[in-house]
Amino acid sequence: MNLVTDNMPAITLGVNPTSIDIMEEKPRKHENILNHNLLRLLAITAILMASATLAASYISHNILNYSDETARTVVLL
Repeated sequence: MNLVTDNMPAITLGVNPTSIDIMEEKPRKHENILNHNLLRLLAITAILMASATLAASYISHNILNYSDETARTVVLL
C-alpha cells in the first residue's frame, strides 16, 4: 500500500522548484496544528465514516444475505 500511495507526493516534491529566499522569511508564530475546528471536523468525519461502514455491514450481511466474505468486501470498499 505504501508503494502505491507514496509515489505521487514524492514526485510532486521532487519536481517543485526550490525557493531561493526561503531562509530570509521570519519564523512563523507558534500555532497548534490540532485546533478546535480541526478536531470537530475530525470527530464528525470519524462518526460519518463509522456509521457508513456499520450500515454497509448491516445491510450487506443481514438484509441482502451476502456471505461473510462478500459482506467484508462491501465494507472494505
